[in-house]
Amino acid sequence: MSLAGLPVRLALRVRRFVCFAVACSRRTFVEQIRGLTFRYGRCTLGLRVLRERIALALVGRARTRLAAATGVPSGRMTLIRLVKALPDPDRPTPRILGVDDFATRRHRYSTVLTDCETHRVVDMLPGRDSAPPAR
Repeated sequence: MSLAGLPVRLALRVRRFVCFAVACSRRTFVEQIRGLTFRYGRCTLGLRVLRERIALALVGRARTRLAAATGVPSGRMTLIRLVKALPDPDRPTPRILGVDDFATRRHRYSTVLTDCETHRVVDMLPGRDSAPPAR
């Protein structure tokens, strides 16, 4: 994180609670500060959101260079993990569904389901027989 081009590091002290219940699967609990920290977080919530936006906007090494230029240095694998951890966007149920098969490799086929109105892929199913789409 940076402020006016200078690196900033927050030193935060939080309380750690211990659970003495035998049936409890967790032994310790750490206090979270709403809007600033989250479980297993190594950065603030605002920095994480900024990294997610950079990771979604660009691909490859360009996003790493932009992150470094904005004062948010991040490795490319960190940005890829952020994108993979994001939930899938909610899409409405397609009204008209298209079914097609195609070869992924030589003599290996898959079935693709597409929304005929938006021309977006809804799902890919293994194989080209009619059993998976019938479910």
